[in-house]
Amino acid sequence: MDDDDRAEWTPQRAPRGAWIAGSVLAFLVGWLVIIWAIATTAAPTVEERADVHDLAAAFTVACSIAVLVPAAAIVSLSIGARRGRTGAAAGVAVCFGLLAIALLTMVPLALLSIGEARADTARRAQPPTALETSRTPERAEAELVGLGARVVGALGADAPSDDQVSVDVRPCVLDNFADGVLVHYIWRGAAADEWDDTPVGQDGPATPAVRFLEGEGFEVTRAFPGGGAALLDRDQHISADVYSAGRIVLRSPCVVDTDG
Repeated sequence: MDDDDRAEWTPQRAPRGAWIAGSVLAFLVGWLVIIWAIATTAAPTVEERADVHDLAAAFTVACSIAVLVPAAAIVSLSIGARRGRTGAAAGVAVCFGLLAIALLTMVPLALLSIGEARADTARRAQPPTALETSRTPERAEAELVGLGARVVGALGADAPSDDQVSVDVRPCVLDNFADGVLVHYIWRGAAADEWDDTPVGQDGPATPAVRFLEGEGFEVTRAFPGGGAALLDRDQHISADVYSAGRIVLRSPCVVDTDG
């Protein structure tokens, strides 16, 4: 066999370097996409933050990049190996390792995020709950004003005056993640800034208000010094904070904003 024949039969080398480099790059790009998507969930404003649907899309793109490139490399190099090209087997092994790592790390993230996105979509499609539509913001405000007056009366104080009461409507999130509102009521009496050092668990100046609310179906969730407490009506989801004999805070449940 002459030199020309030997040159003709010299095995061609498979382009494993390019495929390996491309697979490594795809793996890194995939993780960069995932890290970027997770980082956007901590954006300073709500508009800039990624939700579960954004995460699902980002994770799916990242997974596709990190999986399809080494998969294509394995197919190409395997064909080259069957044709007798040298170096193909080593390239297949490296790309297979990268593919396995991507499958074990990125695919579960993508599947989990897709499942969460579907659950989020289903929840957002639900109508507001019966509690959220049981009262308008105006009715919720009237209920808190009336309840506040009765609590103040239980303390033996005069009826709340306009300069002692502050009522405002604040944004909140309904069970289906839609925007809602809640009513926030504050009464500040003459003793609002007075501190009582009665130990927690012992009766104090604020105890009559706590006893009254318990009689209205509220449950104590946390005790405060001076006989005060945080309470919750678990049926109506109205919360009450009796901080002292001169300061009471009431909050309505989150309801549908009929004026929105």
